[in-house]
Amino acid sequence: MYTARRGLVHRRHVGPRSNGARLLAGLAILGALTGCTSLGPRQIPRDRFDYSSALSESWKHQTLLNIVKVSLPTITISAQ
Repeated sequence: MYTARRGLVHRRHVGPRSNGARLLAGLAILGALTGCTSLGPRQIPRDRFDYSSALSESWKHQTLLNIVKVSLPTITISAQ
């Protein structure tokens, strides 16, 4: 885009900002659309299974950690 200023013709910078904003908007829309693919009635059983298995795995790790904490002697160091 060109503008006239003091008798001279200057080229205004119309560059990456406008293209960058369009690219950012496009990526945001694309991300929103792909983020919603796991919604719907057909996805509920799969998501429920994934949640149950993650919960079970977390419970196992926490239980093992508690067993190890109880079985190991506690060493206390006091500063004098």
